[in-house]
Amino acid sequence: MTRHLSLAAACLVSLGLANSAGADVILNYSQNLPGTKTATTVGAVTTITTNSPSAPGFIPVLISQLGATTGLALPAFEQFSGVTSTGAAVVSGGQIDQLYSGTITFYSAASVASPFLLRAVFAGADLSGAVGGSGAGLTASQPPNTVTFTTQSALVTPFLIGPPNSFAIGLSSISPGLGVTGTALNSFTATGQGGSFSVSAIPEPATLISSSMALVAGLGCYGWRRRKAA
Repeated sequence: MTRHLSLAAACLVSLGLANSAGADVILNYSQNLPGTKTATTVGAVTTITTNSPSAPGFIPVLISQLGATTGLALPAFEQFSGVTSTGAAVVSGGQIDQLYSGTITFYSAASVASPFLLRAVFAGADLSGAVGGSGAGLTASQPPNTVTFTTQSALVTPFLIGPPNSFAIGLSSISPGLGVTGTALNSFTATGQGGSFSVSAIPEPATLISSSMALVAGLGCYGWRRRKAA
C-alpha cells in the first residue's frame, strides 16, 4: 500500500507541478497508513475532512521533500480544516468541477498543538474529476486563486517569500464515484492520496497551471485539467 502511494506522489509531481516553469516544490508527500478524506454534503455545501484509525482527525503521511531537502521519509500528519465548497458543482464534458476554500496543515505529530511543517490557507481551489470516476484532484495556484503558506520549520522558512504559491493533491479510490447531488458534489470517501506544494512561477497568470492527480492500487496516473479563471 505504501509503495503504491509513493508511486502516486511521484506521478503527481512528474506530470503536474514539475512541468511549471520555475516550479520549486517545498513539500512532497504520500499517504503512509490507512486513512480517509471524507466529503460530506449537506444541502448545497460539501465539506471535506481527514480521519484515520491511528490518528483521529488526521491522516498519517510520509514527506519525501521538505524545503530543498529531498530523499526524506519523514512521518507527519495531514489535517483538512474548514475545507468547504464555495460554489455550485459544474458538469461539463463529462467532468465535475467545484471550488473550495479552507486550510491544509502538515503537523509533526497528531496534535494541533505540535509544530507544523507547512500550512496552506486557500480560496478558489478546484476539485475536479470525471463523472462517476474514482479519482479526483484538488489544486490551487496564486494567481488567480489565493494560496498563503506559513511554517514552523527552518527547512521551509527561506522559501516563503510570498506568491506565486500552488498545490496539487490527487485523491483516489473514491467511493461512490463522483457525482452531483443538487448543486454540490455527492458525499464520498477517498482512501488514497498524495501531492505537492510549491512556490512556482506561473508562465501565464490568466491561466491556471496544469496538474495531475495520482491514482493508487495500480490505477496509474490520470490526467486532468483545471478550468480557466473567469
